[in-house]
Amino acid sequence: IHGAEFINKRESIKMLNSRDFDIFHATFFDDYFLSYIGKKPFVVTVHDMMPEIYPQFFPSPYPESLRKKSLCEKAAAVIAVSENTKKDLIRIMNIPESKIHVIYHGGPNIREIGTYAIINKPYFLYVGQRDAYKNFERTLRDFSSFSCIYQNVYLVCTGKPFTAYEQSLVDSLRLRDKIIYYRPTDEEMLNLYAHAIAFIYPSLYEGFGMPILEAFACGCPVLLNSRSCFPEIAQDAAIYFESDGQNSNLADKFKLIYMMSKEERSKMIERQKSRLRSFSWAQSSQKLYEIYYSIL
Repeated sequence: IHGAEFINKRESIKMLNSRDFDIFHATFFDDYFLSYIGKKPFVVTVHDMMPEIYPQFFPSPYPESLRKKSLCEKAAAVIAVSENTKKDLIRIMNIPESKIHVIYHGGPNIREIGTYAIINKPYFLYVGQRDAYKNFERTLRDFSSFSCIYQNVYLVCTGKPFTAYEQSLVDSLRLRDKIIYYRPTDEEMLNLYAHAIAFIYPSLYEGFGMPILEAFACGCPVLLNSRSCFPEIAQDAAIYFESDGQNSNLADKFKLIYMMSKEERSKMIERQKSRLRSFSWAQSSQKLYEIYYSIL
């Protein structure tokens, strides 16, 4: 253990040893705290069930899964970040439904976004990691099909620099001049959302999908894979596509959203604003307080 993780654990143990607490809340599956809490109750948050559903994408998922299951069984309450994650917990780990409480994340606080566009070209936006369950390779192939017809549109990608494999794939699909790689600051990230044709989220699985709310807050239409929690979080405020990594209709949805009229786009953004109001940190903290109170 190094750096911030070591400091966090050290300080947590120091506070646990003080005994000046009523409940311990674990936000990951390191069970070190069990040696320090005695008979005091604890709560655990489960953000997703990724290692259990896609173990092939993780180097050693089983020890973590065993700790996750053990902590969920011992906890006084389990917090899931979506109904989909709750269902996965029940289905995969047999955690009693009565013990699991769904508390959504709150939406982001967006500062004023400049009217200028960092990238002054029509583009779709892809955010974050691109490996494994993120389904990026299939997305590249779909964008290539779309780009053959709509040659003035670009794909902007953030996250880590492209790997050699990714770059060779980009070249083989003749997308070298259509992909823009950008490492934005937080403020620049908001700008990228605000001026994109749409944000694409093709993941095979997510526990919640915070970038959806980021896009909503920036007035950016979203293209979502119709899997896991996405329909639950976005509801009618998104355009959905079907992609399992092999088969996909995303190329058709690229065209659909690109050809949207200003009126259709405005209506979608209004639905996004309405949906975003369902995600409040104040509401989330109130629900968490009620769970804590019910345990004591």
